[in-house]
Amino acid sequence: MEIFNRYSNTLTKKYIVEISIPDEGNQNIVQDGTLKVVLDNVKCDIDIFFRELGRDLKVPLKKRLDGNLDNVFKVERVQ
Repeated sequence: MEIFNRYSNTLTKKYIVEISIPDEGNQNIVQDGTLKVVLDNVKCDIDIFFRELGRDLKVPLKKRLDGNLDNVFKVERVQ
């Protein structure tokens, strides 16, 4: 979550979107393999935002996960 917060906060300076990570539903991130976020005030192409965020996250995640990035970052929209 630390890496996600850091890089998403940096990108919100470029893209107009507010991101929050609710405690509810994120208690078992490692076991579930997902991080659920809530987006508000979305005034950008969210697919492009997450694609760029995914690219930014690869370098620090590679270091922490010993280069194994299989299925680490996948976006699923829930409305």
